[in-house]
Amino acid sequence: MKSPLIILFIFVLVSFLSCNNKIDKDISLLLDKRKSAFEEKNPDKYKSLIISSYNVETRDGLKNIEDVLKNFRLNTTPFDSIEMSHKHREVIKEDGRAKVVQKTLVLLSIDDQKTKYEITEVLILEKENNEWKISKESNIDLFRGFVFGKQN
Repeated sequence: MKSPLIILFIFVLVSFLSCNNKIDKDISLLLDKRKSAFEEKNPDKYKSLIISSYNVETRDGLKNIEDVLKNFRLNTTPFDSIEMSHKHREVIKEDGRAKVVQKTLVLLSIDDQKTKYEITEVLILEKENNEWKISKESNIDLFRGFVFGKQN
């Protein structure tokens, strides 16, 4: 009698882990597209990753999707090139949301000046039409580390 219970337990466990892997792959795909949008400096691609009902209360007031796009343009337009990579990414899923904490390595260039630095980002994701979307952006500030080719 123990053998069927063990088999059932293993089946349930494998099914659960398979579902989590699919969610993780979907989240990884979204984060890869976000990275690509920054590197390509493509606001349309970036906008497609943001939840349509984006409204986040900050110390500066309520931020909507247009504010996030404005910040994206301010962060990407001045640079000739942007390269990003991520390490130490952790995804915490709870109540239909996902919190992503990751270290982002940024390499920026303007003319012949380059700088490289690391920031910690926290993003909140939610599902919209069965797809993960960014419901709270990390408020990345690419200028933080760029001062005439030197790190801040």
